[in-house]
Amino acid sequence: MLGCAALSPAQQTKSVAERYLTADAVKPAIVELASDRYEGRGGGYPGEKRAAEYLATRYAELGLQPAGDRRHGHATYFQEFSFYPHAPIRPWEQRRSRNVLAFLEGSDPVLKNEIVVIGAHYDGQGRLGQADAGPRLPPREANSKDDIWNSANDNLSSCSAILAIARTITSGGLRPKRSILFAAFGAEEHEIAGSIFYVNHPPFELSRHVAMMNLECIGKAPEKPLTLSAFMTGGFWSATMKEANLEMGTHVQANIPVPIPDSDHYPFASARIAAIVLSGQTDAERHRPTDTADRIDFARTAEAARFALSMLISLADRPERPRFNQSPMPDLGMTADLATPAECDALHLGRGQGCLRVTGILRNRPGEKAGFQIADAMLGYYTDRAIGPPQYHAIRRDMKLAELQAIMEAMLRGKFGRQMRASILRNGQKLDLVLPITP
Repeated sequence: MLGCAALSPAQQTKSVAERYLTADAVKPAIVELASDRYEGRGGGYPGEKRAAEYLATRYAELGLQPAGDRRHGHATYFQEFSFYPHAPIRPWEQRRSRNVLAFLEGSDPVLKNEIVVIGAHYDGQGRLGQADAGPRLPPREANSKDDIWNSANDNLSSCSAILAIARTITSGGLRPKRSILFAAFGAEEHEIAGSIFYVNHPPFELSRHVAMMNLECIGKAPEKPLTLSAFMTGGFWSATMKEANLEMGTHVQANIPVPIPDSDHYPFASARIAAIVLSGQTDAERHRPTDTADRIDFARTAEAARFALSMLISLADRPERPRFNQSPMPDLGMTADLATPAECDALHLGRGQGCLRVTGILRNRPGEKAGFQIADAMLGYYTDRAIGPPQYHAIRRDMKLAELQAIMEAMLRGKFGRQMRASILRNGQKLDLVLPITP
């Protein structure tokens, strides 16, 4: 780019960002992938697969290296995996999804061996007749017959921003010192299945990963500030956020300090990698069929992209390795969701008895060490003797998500003691497992 040689690194990043990261730059991918042709990109369904192919094609056009599975002796952009969908059509069915992974090698002969990940999920809520990842919320219009949840802000706004960031780096002459992995995660709406699989099966040694930036729902509410959460995972995050705000003229604010298992940054933080999530404010159309491309604020999306680029380049170029800080919040290293009544019937559970399906296990974390496995059915739990006589609490069929979330929050805040004994069903056999509740 002409004139860049006379600019400082920060000035060059800002100049390139203003040239390339515009509303027009982020718009095409959102408009395309939010169209009905992709059927809401439900995890494990054909629309999601078509979206993955679109993203892989765009990354290939930029000259980024494929970092996915090898096929016929050649690397691909796709990392494929199986998962148990939330609210499946058939009880206990598994589906196949894929992450899209594109790699840019760093310019420094030493620092290029370290990797910064910037990622976002590209799957959406899908359509009627597919597993309900949401839960899906109904249309606001009483007579609407729309049966596709196009999921434009959640989360094509972020995927498009990351694609535009990759184009800005490659076209704008930026040469980050560390390597960068651009990731589009599949099946995030189904208990962050894609990012858990990535962390358990990384295409590069996990020790090479030094930081992760996750983007969520950044394309609306320009009157409200974007927020940065999980910043406690690295002592450098707050300063990097302030520098990016100053450089790009943004007003991103710190939000929740600790990582929680609600999006694709969580598996990285659980694996002791400094990880944050940049997100917009929840809007009224989220998980509704009206989350469509025509409601996206493309200028807001571009603004978020410019901020993310500033942070990304700062992380990639900093002399010191970004260090992970352990959160004081306990981390189980596993995900679970409520089984449907049909799934409970398939297990021949008694009337009223429900269960939690274990859907994700992170390696070398408390859940795996306690012996939990994917597809375990948790029937109930006992409170710790240390806080009084043990009491058994069964998982009920009529339990609502809000109640389950309240139980999880109480457990993580130490109200159940330092461990929890869980009763599970595995292959028809009942087992008791002791889960430590520790950071």
